[in-house]
Amino acid sequence: MIKVYYKPVENEIPPYKKSLALIERLQTHKDATSALNSLNAYNLLNDVLIDNGFTDGVKNLYFTINGQPVINGVEFSISHTDGIVAVALANQKVGIDIEVYKPRNYSKLIDRCLNEDDKSKFSTTNTPLEFLKSWTKKEAYLKMTGQGLTNFPKEVTVNDCFCETNEFLCCEKQLVVSVVYKKQDEVKYVCNIV
Repeated sequence: MIKVYYKPVENEIPPYKKSLALIERLQTHKDATSALNSLNAYNLLNDVLIDNGFTDGVKNLYFTINGQPVINGVEFSISHTDGIVAVALANQKVGIDIEVYKPRNYSKLIDRCLNEDDKSKFSTTNTPLEFLKSWTKKEAYLKMTGQGLTNFPKEVTVNDCFCETNEFLCCEKQLVVSVVYKKQDEVKYVCNIV
């Protein structure tokens, strides 16, 4: 089973002393908002791990050369965007991406990020919402494979995977979330709004 947890970002900096690798990683963020979103995502991951029997939480977290967070023996993925954080916890390789839908012109991003195969998989209207569905699937796939965004996304084709993409509201924001995984499995969404 794959469990997906999400919640809004807390505006105050939560206390965090669980992983030296994470503390070092947070210092590389381009701005305070990005670092705060990331810190909230790792705090959610820590809580989710402890709630699911991984008593060390993120204590043994480290990062691969591509920037993928790893804890040996645990399959997870994290994502954060515009004040919302999400964690996928699974018994198999998994990737998650969450984005806030904002009506705008995505044409430059479509041309830069999607190849012809990707474009053929969504409607011919190329609506911003359809783009976000394709984009979140691709980013979740890159996280699942451990490549991250180090490769140019246009060169990657998502195939041979299961993907569940959902739209829902959280904190008055319309969200698009994609979860990508290799085996057919049940995906359970757990809202952690407190």
